[in-house]
Amino acid sequence: MCAQAKSWTDADRDRVAALLIEGRSMGRIGQLMGLSRSAAIGRIYRDAELHRQLERETTRRKAVQLGDKVKKAIRSMVEPLKKPTLQSRPLPPDPPPPPLRNPDVSLKLLFELGPADCRFPVGESRQVIGGFLFCGEAKAEHSPAYCAYHHHRAHGMAKER
Repeated sequence: MCAQAKSWTDADRDRVAALLIEGRSMGRIGQLMGLSRSAAIGRIYRDAELHRQLERETTRRKAVQLGDKVKKAIRSMVEPLKKPTLQSRPLPPDPPPPPLRNPDVSLKLLFELGPADCRFPVGESRQVIGGFLFCGEAKAEHSPAYCAYHHHRAHGMAKER
């Protein structure tokens, strides 16, 4: 059979309340009261007055921590505004887009594409085996798969948005 736990006196409750206000951990409170951490938690949660005190202190600590985080965030936004900024150089203008696709180049099927042909899909046709048509123009030097026009469409359009 278990030994019956000693009930807390008013002095014990006051001491635990003071420890909660100090921000002590449940493990430390348990040590100071001669209990395990779990026993201290159980007693505090079962005692309505101590449980309310714990909730108030937890809420207060969270508010203080949140307030500190907000102050730090505001400081980090305001500090750069106080410091003199160096005059930055203007950005170079964007290069002009490459010329439009050469209308003289005919579209190709997938199996007609060579290693140096643009692989940008430009159309769909139910009459064609595979169903897709590709640009087929010569690849650009800087692109592993597309001609200059389709490389710009695939990768350069995001910069313009």
